[in-house]
Amino acid sequence: MRQYTKADIARFAYEHAHLMQYCIVAHTHFRPHNKSDARIAQARSDTAQALKYALNCLTSEVNIGHASRAKRKPHIYRPATFATVECCSANALRHQTMHVNILIGNLPGILIAQDIETLFRHCWTYKAEQADDVYVTEYDGNTRLIDYMLKEGTAGDTGSWCVENTFIPRTALHAD
Repeated sequence: MRQYTKADIARFAYEHAHLMQYCIVAHTHFRPHNKSDARIAQARSDTAQALKYALNCLTSEVNIGHASRAKRKPHIYRPATFATVECCSANALRHQTMHVNILIGNLPGILIAQDIETLFRHCWTYKAEQADDVYVTEYDGNTRLIDYMLKEGTAGDTGSWCVENTFIPRTALHAD
Protein backbone atom coordinates (compact mmCIF):
# COMPACT_ATOMS: atom_id res chain seq x y z
CA MET A 1 0.00 0.00 0.00
CA ARG A 2 1.31 3.43 -0.93
CA GLN A 3 2.35 5.84 1.83
CA TYR A 4 1.17 9.37 1.12
CA THR A 5 3.56 12.17 1.92
CA LYS A 6 2.96 15.74 2.94
CA ALA A 7 3.76 16.77 -0.66
CA ASP A 8 1.12 14.35 -2.01
CA ILE A 9 -1.50 15.77 0.33
CA ALA A 10 -0.55 19.36 -0.54
CA ARG A 11 -0.76 18.55 -4.27
CA PHE A 12 -4.22 17.04 -3.73
CA ALA A 13 -5.34 20.21 -1.92
CA TYR A 14 -3.84 22.51 -4.59
CA GLU A 15 -5.73 20.64 -7.32
CA HIS A 16 -9.05 21.24 -5.58
CA ALA A 17 -8.43 24.72 -4.16
CA HIS A 18 -10.64 26.26 -6.86
CA LEU A 19 -13.70 24.69 -5.15
CA MET A 20 -13.03 26.38 -1.82
CA GLN A 21 -14.71 29.59 -0.71
CA TYR A 22 -13.97 29.98 3.00
CA CYS A 23 -11.45 29.03 5.65
CA ILE A 24 -12.78 28.05 9.07
CA VAL A 25 -10.72 27.74 12.25
CA ALA A 26 -12.62 26.12 15.13
CA HIS A 27 -11.14 25.39 18.55
CA THR A 28 -11.95 22.57 20.95
CA HIS A 29 -11.80 22.55 24.76
CA PHE A 30 -8.83 20.13 24.80
CA ARG A 31 -5.38 21.43 25.78
CA PRO A 32 -2.66 18.90 24.82
CA HIS A 33 0.06 20.46 27.02
CA ASN A 34 1.83 17.66 28.97
CA LYS A 35 -0.79 15.04 28.02
CA SER A 36 0.13 11.48 27.08
CA ASP A 37 0.29 10.39 23.45
CA ALA A 38 -2.66 8.06 24.03
CA ARG A 39 -4.78 10.88 25.48
CA ILE A 40 -3.87 13.19 22.58
CA ALA A 41 -4.70 10.47 20.03
CA GLN A 42 -8.09 9.94 21.70
CA ALA A 43 -8.75 13.70 21.69
CA ARG A 44 -7.82 13.88 18.00
CA SER A 45 -10.25 11.07 17.25
CA ASP A 46 -12.97 12.80 19.30
CA THR A 47 -12.28 16.06 17.46
CA ALA A 48 -12.58 14.33 14.08
CA GLN A 49 -15.94 12.85 15.16
CA ALA A 50 -17.16 16.24 16.40
CA LEU A 51 -16.11 17.80 13.10
CA LYS A 52 -17.95 15.13 11.12
CA TYR A 53 -21.09 15.82 13.14
CA ALA A 54 -20.72 19.61 12.76
CA LEU A 55 -20.17 19.34 8.99
CA ASN A 56 -23.23 17.12 8.60
CA CYS A 57 -25.22 19.67 10.62
CA LEU A 58 -23.86 22.51 8.44
CA THR A 59 -24.81 20.59 5.30
CA SER A 60 -28.39 20.39 6.58
CA GLU A 61 -28.36 24.11 7.45
CA VAL A 62 -27.15 25.30 4.04
CA ASN A 63 -29.64 23.04 2.27
CA ILE A 64 -32.54 24.13 4.45
CA GLY A 65 -35.74 22.46 3.42
CA HIS A 66 -33.80 20.12 1.14
CA ALA A 67 -31.35 18.45 3.54
CA SER A 68 -32.05 15.00 2.13
CA ARG A 69 -30.84 15.97 -1.34
CA ALA A 70 -27.32 16.41 0.04
CA LYS A 71 -27.50 12.83 1.31
CA ARG A 72 -28.94 11.49 -1.94
CA LYS A 73 -26.63 13.48 -4.23
CA PRO A 74 -23.56 14.42 -2.18
CA HIS A 75 -21.35 15.01 -5.24
CA ILE A 76 -23.61 17.90 -6.21
CA TYR A 77 -24.91 19.42 -2.96
CA ARG A 78 -22.54 18.49 -0.12
CA PRO A 79 -19.91 21.12 0.72
CA ALA A 80 -16.36 20.50 -0.48
CA THR A 81 -14.06 20.26 2.52
CA PHE A 82 -10.36 19.89 3.22
CA ALA A 83 -9.67 19.60 6.96
CA THR A 84 -6.72 19.38 9.32
CA VAL A 85 -6.51 18.92 13.09
CA GLU A 86 -3.74 20.94 14.71
CA CYS A 87 -2.05 21.31 18.05
CA CYS A 88 -1.66 17.57 18.65
CA SER A 89 1.58 17.67 20.61
CA ALA A 90 2.28 17.44 24.33
CA ASN A 91 4.89 20.15 23.71
CA ALA A 92 2.19 22.71 22.88
CA LEU A 93 2.04 25.80 25.00
CA ARG A 94 -0.19 25.59 28.06
CA HIS A 95 -2.82 27.99 26.65
CA GLN A 96 -3.12 26.37 23.19
CA THR A 97 -6.10 24.21 22.33
CA MET A 98 -6.50 21.51 19.73
CA HIS A 99 -8.29 23.02 16.74
CA VAL A 100 -9.42 22.28 13.22
CA ASN A 101 -8.72 24.19 10.02
CA ILE A 102 -11.24 23.68 7.25
CA LEU A 103 -11.28 24.90 3.68
CA ILE A 104 -14.90 24.72 2.60
CA GLY A 105 -16.67 25.38 -0.67
CA ASN A 106 -19.56 24.33 -2.90
CA LEU A 107 -21.81 26.57 -0.81
CA PRO A 108 -24.66 28.68 -2.18
CA GLY A 109 -23.37 32.05 -3.39
CA ILE A 110 -26.03 33.88 -1.41
CA LEU A 111 -24.15 33.01 1.81
CA ILE A 112 -21.42 35.37 2.99
CA ALA A 113 -18.62 34.72 5.49
CA GLN A 114 -20.74 36.03 8.38
CA ASP A 115 -23.54 33.58 7.49
CA ILE A 116 -21.11 30.67 7.37
CA GLU A 117 -19.62 31.72 10.71
CA THR A 118 -23.05 31.91 12.34
CA LEU A 119 -24.18 28.55 10.93
CA PHE A 120 -20.92 26.73 11.64
CA ARG A 121 -20.63 28.24 15.13
CA HIS A 122 -24.12 26.92 15.91
CA CYS A 123 -23.21 23.44 14.63
CA TRP A 124 -19.76 23.37 16.29
CA THR A 125 -20.61 24.95 19.64
CA TYR A 126 -24.18 23.93 20.35
CA LYS A 127 -24.58 20.71 18.38
CA ALA A 128 -21.07 19.21 18.63
CA GLU A 129 -20.47 20.80 22.07
CA GLN A 130 -17.07 22.28 21.25
CA ALA A 131 -15.53 25.65 22.20
CA ASP A 132 -17.22 28.86 21.08
CA ASP A 133 -14.04 29.98 19.36
CA VAL A 134 -14.74 29.95 15.61
CA TYR A 135 -13.31 32.20 12.90
CA VAL A 136 -14.32 32.31 9.24
CA THR A 137 -12.59 34.20 6.44
CA GLU A 138 -12.96 34.17 2.69
CA TYR A 139 -10.46 31.95 0.91
CA ASP A 140 -8.62 33.72 -1.87
CA GLY A 141 -7.13 30.60 -3.47
CA ASN A 142 -3.63 31.24 -2.12
CA THR A 143 -1.76 27.93 -1.71
CA ARG A 144 0.25 29.32 1.22
CA LEU A 145 -2.82 28.71 3.40
CA ILE A 146 -2.76 25.03 2.43
CA ASP A 147 0.94 24.88 3.30
CA TYR A 148 0.16 26.49 6.65
CA MET A 149 -2.64 23.99 7.33
CA LEU A 150 -0.23 21.12 6.72
CA LYS A 151 2.66 22.55 8.74
CA GLU A 152 2.40 19.89 11.46
CA GLY A 153 2.70 17.06 8.95
CA THR A 154 6.05 15.46 8.29
CA ALA A 155 7.51 13.63 5.33
CA GLY A 156 6.13 10.10 5.16
CA ASP A 157 3.28 10.93 7.54
CA THR A 158 -0.15 12.38 6.80
CA GLY A 159 0.28 14.36 10.02
CA SER A 160 -2.54 16.70 10.71
CA TRP A 161 -4.69 15.93 7.65
CA CYS A 162 -8.18 14.87 8.73
CA VAL A 163 -8.86 12.42 5.92
CA GLU A 164 -12.25 11.36 7.29
CA ASN A 165 -13.55 14.93 7.01
CA THR A 166 -12.19 15.75 3.57
CA PHE A 167 -14.71 15.56 0.75
CA ILE A 168 -14.31 16.67 -2.85
CA PRO A 169 -17.51 16.53 -4.94
CA ARG A 170 -17.21 15.24 -8.50
CA THR A 171 -19.78 17.66 -9.95
CA ALA A 172 -19.93 20.57 -7.55
CA LEU A 173 -23.06 22.68 -8.03
CA HIS A 174 -21.61 25.94 -6.73
CA ALA A 175 -18.09 25.69 -8.15
CA ASP A 176 -16.95 28.78 -10.07
